[in-house]
Amino acid sequence: DGPYDVVVMNHVLEHVPDLRSFVGHAGRLLAPAGILAIRVPHYKGLIPRLMGDHWFAWAPDEHVWHFSRETLERIVRESAPLRPVEIVARGAIEPPSGGLRGLAKGAVARWADRVGRGDQIVALFAR
Repeated sequence: DGPYDVVVMNHVLEHVPDLRSFVGHAGRLLAPAGILAIRVPHYKGLIPRLMGDHWFAWAPDEHVWHFSRETLERIVRESAPLRPVEIVARGAIEPPSGGLRGLAKGAVARWADRVGRGDQIVALFAR
């Protein structure tokens, strides 16, 4: 019922059909100084761009939505009275591969993380 100081959505939003309603409800659950913490796949990351349809997180049978930093911010702003505190693309959810391919993919993922092109979006929004 709330209010809550923090609501965490770790790889949740990409699975929710009625996204705006869901985010709006989460915003209403927050206390006056509450934080909404979100982590979702970032389809504009370097690994997804290189792997195309073979990227692990496309998961068309599971993921209803795919996000960029801009689209995530817009959806939250339109759905809840929240302001962005931080929105970054970092990390890697792509599972490791073996051999030379795995070494190359790991190197690209580490580099992408350092330059803000990781395949996850980590975002904090405040009331």
